[in-house]
Amino acid sequence: GRIRMGLAVSLRGSEQGSTSSYLLTAAVGCTTLAAGALAYSWFNHRASPPGPWFHLPVVGETLELIADPATAMWRRYKRYGKAIFRAHLFGTKWVVVGDPEMLRGPMSDPEYLQSIMPVKTFSILMGSLYNRQGDWHRIFRKHMAQQLSVQRLRESVPQFCVIFNHHVEQWVAAASVPGARLRLDDLTRLLIAETAFSVVAGTKLPVKELGELVSMATTLQAGLFCVPLYFPGTTWYKAVNIRKPYLEILAAIVTSRFTPATPGGPLRMESDTQAPQPMDTNRAMLEELADVGQPLTADVAALRCAQNLLGATETTAASTLALLIITSARPDVQQKLRAEQATLIKEKGRDITWECMTPTSVPYLDACVKEVMRFAPS
Repeated sequence: GRIRMGLAVSLRGSEQGSTSSYLLTAAVGCTTLAAGALAYSWFNHRASPPGPWFHLPVVGETLELIADPATAMWRRYKRYGKAIFRAHLFGTKWVVVGDPEMLRGPMSDPEYLQSIMPVKTFSILMGSLYNRQGDWHRIFRKHMAQQLSVQRLRESVPQFCVIFNHHVEQWVAAASVPGARLRLDDLTRLLIAETAFSVVAGTKLPVKELGELVSMATTLQAGLFCVPLYFPGTTWYKAVNIRKPYLEILAAIVTSRFTPATPGGPLRMESDTQAPQPMDTNRAMLEELADVGQPLTADVAALRCAQNLLGATETTAASTLALLIITSARPDVQQKLRAEQATLIKEKGRDITWECMTPTSVPYLDACVKEVMRFAPS
């Protein structure tokens, strides 16, 4: 019995020793593999822009980018301190560039732009770039320039002020909540989209309907700046599925305003049911289509409206966001801007007019806007 007990104890000790040796071997192996992977990654990326040394195979940083592209990119910009860095998406190394000076060469080459524009995601959401054909772009610019003249802008200042004041008051109220954090990229896009719809395009809708239309527009346009993965809940999924109802609403708006002689027939500018507006790019868009011989159908007009609104909102929203971010980082600049505005208010009162915004009236504000446009062109 003593012999059997001794053998059992010996066997248990042997098993424990074997287990410990297995665990030790596994730990050493994993450590060696991890060190090797890090060394391999460092060797391959030592001459590349900054980025992670190690990432999950295939998946990489894809999930984070899909969930919130703007936040993911901003975190990397702060982490690496540069406007160029690496990211690993779908098992592929990507290089993200946020410096306009780096892009000036290729983006100023007409042949290069012709080869990459429009990208596939743009075509899916917005159709073709219509105004690259023949003289169409010249005609487009002629009609849009007439709507964006100094006189029309001067007349539209009161409408701009109403919308901007309303949004800024909402921002201030939201920011006053303890612990609140505002997504200025989304907020500026909503601000400029409402301005584009109600002032620039001359679209007159009840407040609730206008808000829903603006929300649909921003959802669609967000799809242009995301990873195009068609899964429920992703930005791309939402953009693709909002496209049809959004265009249907735009088609209904232009149809109710420029009523066709027969259902489904061409839109008629002479049947315009809306009173003249200081700015009215919707009517200018129909004049443009007529000039180039395009059919004045509701579907064609709706797609052109969507493209016009995209061009108006994304460029202006990007400039507005850049102005807010860059100015917020410079307290000394804020102080000078406030001093300039205090002087202006003392001389001309608190009402904002076109004359209050000229370079002569606010030279420092004008210089700040121009510097932001130089630093971060939209």
